[in-house]
Amino acid sequence: MFSVLDDKGNKVGVPIKASNFYIKPTLKNLEKKFAENQTQKQPYARKLQARINWVLMKKEQSFNGFIQSLSTEGIKVVARQSSDGNIYGLTYIDFKNKCVFNGSDWARSLVPKLC
Repeated sequence: MFSVLDDKGNKVGVPIKASNFYIKPTLKNLEKKFAENQTQKQPYARKLQARINWVLMKKEQSFNGFIQSLSTEGIKVVARQSSDGNIYGLTYIDFKNKCVFNGSDWARSLVPKLC
């Protein structure tokens, strides 16, 4: 059974049986699919890095300006912050190529140095 969760982790709505899905969403099948997708999205990593570098070369800007500039390029930046407001990770969602990249997962060079 799968359930939609709210922000607090509480179940919302009617649960869905796993058998209702076309594919079998078992952990084994999902891990296999994730591994396949990991190799298929690698060509887009360089394209994303080039688009990020292009935004960074335009002009000196704030972090919010960086996020806004990437937004116009079709990339959403999700910053993970600690409770005291420090950023400890970035996730890049590339809507153009339908890929998601964590800065720390696959290329340290995608984490911009905006100080």
